[in-house]
Amino acid sequence: MPLTARHGRADRVARPTGALLVRPRPIPGEAAAGYVIRVAQANGYATPRQLWHALQSSQPPATLEDLIKRVGISSRAVASLVGPLPHYWRSPANCAPGLTASDYNHSLMRWCPRCLELSPHLRGVWGLKLQCVCTMHRIMLVGQCPACGATQRFERRDITRCPCGGRLAAAERLAASPLQCRIGNCLAHGSVGNASSMLPELTAAEWHRLVRYLGQFTMQSQPQRPGQIAGLHGLDVATAAIANTALLLDTWPQHFTALLAAIQSREPRTQSLARSFGRLYRVLYMDLHAPCFEFLRRAFEGYLHENWWGYIGRRNRSLRADTVSLHPRMSVDEAAKLAGTAPSVARHLVQAKLIPSVASETPSGRCNRTVHKGDIERLVELTQDTMTLAEAARSLALPERRVRALVDSGLIAPVVSRRSMQAAAWRIPRAEMARFSAIVGEPCDAAHAVAFKRILQSWRLRDGEFVALVKAIEGGHLRSVSSMPHPLGEAVLDAEAVRAYLQTTRASVGDWLSVDRAAHLLGVKQQVAYELIAVGLLKSTPTRSGHRRISQANLREFQDTYVSLADLARKQAQSPTRTLRSLRADPVSGPSVDGSRQYFFRRTDICEEELPPVCRVADTTSP
Repeated sequence: MPLTARHGRADRVARPTGALLVRPRPIPGEAAAGYVIRVAQANGYATPRQLWHALQSSQPPATLEDLIKRVGISSRAVASLVGPLPHYWRSPANCAPGLTASDYNHSLMRWCPRCLELSPHLRGVWGLKLQCVCTMHRIMLVGQCPACGATQRFERRDITRCPCGGRLAAAERLAASPLQCRIGNCLAHGSVGNASSMLPELTAAEWHRLVRYLGQFTMQSQPQRPGQIAGLHGLDVATAAIANTALLLDTWPQHFTALLAAIQSREPRTQSLARSFGRLYRVLYMDLHAPCFEFLRRAFEGYLHENWWGYIGRRNRSLRADTVSLHPRMSVDEAAKLAGTAPSVARHLVQAKLIPSVASETPSGRCNRTVHKGDIERLVELTQDTMTLAEAARSLALPERRVRALVDSGLIAPVVSRRSMQAAAWRIPRAEMARFSAIVGEPCDAAHAVAFKRILQSWRLRDGEFVALVKAIEGGHLRSVSSMPHPLGEAVLDAEAVRAYLQTTRASVGDWLSVDRAAHLLGVKQQVAYELIAVGLLKSTPTRSGHRRISQANLREFQDTYVSLADLARKQAQSPTRTLRSLRADPVSGPSVDGSRQYFFRRTDICEEELPPVCRVADTTSP
């Protein structure tokens, strides 16, 4: 068909030179690519590329400006065309304010079946890669032929039909959700915030940026490269991004908070916000740093206030100042400072789990703990109502080992104990000490009055007799002969009454040893004795009160079977470290075997010349 109209009725306006026979007018808001399709279709060309070749052959190079001259439309009409043309037209795209050509589809076509049925032209807003709904009819856009399922391209003969002959307006009309429709309208025109809408006040360009970066995050995964969505020109990919964004914005910020919780639960527990929240943290504070996205950061920092387990300090420069100052979690040392106590005391209470805490590990392996501000009052109470082992010993006027014996017997119940809780110190309630810190009796004519401390020092009590005497004092079987209140160690007793009581109880004591006494006879620390019992090397028997007793036979059996590294080192007159390296035998217990404090070997595994002699335990049952 010829390019120029040489015959026919004259137009009211002078016909441009080389004008096309049929010159359709652009429809306001029409897609530029769709208008070129209509011009080519009206003048008998199979595709827009054929039209371009025809213009190229008559007056190269063929551009959109050349086509406009042949059609004879005004600059206002040209400005109403939206979106890019196929690349071979070499013409800039007329994009919406703030958008670029990369925000539009350049080859694939989308449409609303109802709109296409009403007017057979492509709307410019359909060309947006993220536009998936028709906001007028509230249905989803379509990108495939309802007859053959083929994806439709801009290189075509007819806007309303697929090359297979199927009518595009006959495609299935799926309803879009109200929130998807509102987001679609925002992508096209922007939004204005109001009290009745939960959507933020953003321009169309800002909405495109929000969906590109936020639409890839789901409860199950985070994107590898936020903002770069592969295959976004495909309708299914764009629909998924819109659906994810709609879910996060629905009932704001509940679903966004659920996303943060899901990410936090998947990532390793650490003090770093960037590592805990992964790529989302970078998106919030770098990719979407503009003030218009402040609502995202406020929701994120509100979540941190309620759910972040770590410490927030001045190193978190991206956060608002009030978020840092009002964060409820703090380090243990800071909590101790607010409670007016020593950091070691606070750490002991946290270690014993009396103060709830959350632990996280640094990349170097260091463990950091934080506590909540709401637990400061509890920390103050525990600090004021408890005392250390040394303080308890001073209040009772007894050695610390005697206080530990009272703990082992159950007469004193500590809230923090190195034995029961593996803590680094002791915390004993003051209420537990009150009944032993002021022993009051009735004056009587005692021939020989003696202080309880003196009995412990010089009477050579047998194992278990100290606890038995304390129980007798507490039960009233042995009474103080002084009307003045005295601590337990300074309580004044009748010597004859104490001797009579001991004579009646010594038969029941037998040859059993306490763990502390056995440790003393073996020449090891109490902790080592308890560890030997725990690993089964030193046999013991539980009592009715739940404590352990060791017979002298079991103690001698242990000495005949095992030898400590310290004894071997003394025998060879060298350091334990050097002795350990020189030995060919493997230890049966120790730091590298079971975490115990001291190394022990079987005597049968050591050469006889290296073994020290066995030191027999003295018989403690003799008076």
